[in-house]
Amino acid sequence: MTRKPGKSTLARASGGDEGDGEQFGPVVRAIRLISALVRADQPLTGKEISELLDLPPSTVHRLLQLLSRIGIVERKGDGLRYHPGPEIYQIAYEVMRRQDVLARAQPYLQAIVDEFNITGAFWVYAPSVSLLTAGIVINSSHPLDFRPIAFAPRGLAWGSVGWSVLAHVSAAEVDRVVAAATLSPTGRVMPPRGELEQELAEIRRVGCAFSDSQTISSALGFAAAVFDYRKEVVGCLSATIPSMRYDPRDKPRYMSFIAGKARALSEDLGNLS
Repeated sequence: MTRKPGKSTLARASGGDEGDGEQFGPVVRAIRLISALVRADQPLTGKEISELLDLPPSTVHRLLQLLSRIGIVERKGDGLRYHPGPEIYQIAYEVMRRQDVLARAQPYLQAIVDEFNITGAFWVYAPSVSLLTAGIVINSSHPLDFRPIAFAPRGLAWGSVGWSVLAHVSAAEVDRVVAAATLSPTGRVMPPRGELEQELAEIRRVGCAFSDSQTISSALGFAAAVFDYRKEVVGCLSATIPSMRYDPRDKPRYMSFIAGKARALSEDLGNLS
């Protein structure tokens, strides 16, 4: 149940009178409405907003119509409830920038490491140079594992990390990556384009990429792309395990868990699709 807030700074700024003629009143009411939607644990109806903010239904209706037109709020599928719109997430994202993305990724990555006791990384994607850099690396406690030396910057052509992002870039970018690809660090040859497209389609379907000794000999890799409020790839969550510790029967569990954490992180970054 949504609680009705007490008198806040915003409420006091409006002087306690919600009349339309009051100086700054419309601005304060709009900010209070936006704040209520952001803080609510579920989308709200116009009636709920009216009761929550002690505003006339007609005022709430006008504000919702205005804020919807500029993307600040958005209707849910039933058309009766409202939640923060894409413009709010854009503003929030620009405020938090890269360091906050890393801070938000930390607990999701830690959950992966704790679940499987394998080393994990959050990779930051730089689309201008088609390069992934390990922004966070968390080591496992197992003596047989990979350490940060294995997490140098890399492109999209090889490994679960690269392919998890390659599956979500434009066809033109895939063409460019394929054209520039050389042998993998372990001597693999890029598969034919048709086969590669099937691999990328499967990654999109299951939400997680898997590779076996593509970039590191005797290593298995899992990676799932992470998206922001613009529905664009910002990086990926990955986990790497030595082949001697890997049981193929556990593959579905690895894939499902890592894909789930990537989806949750994407939602935390404003991607609600």
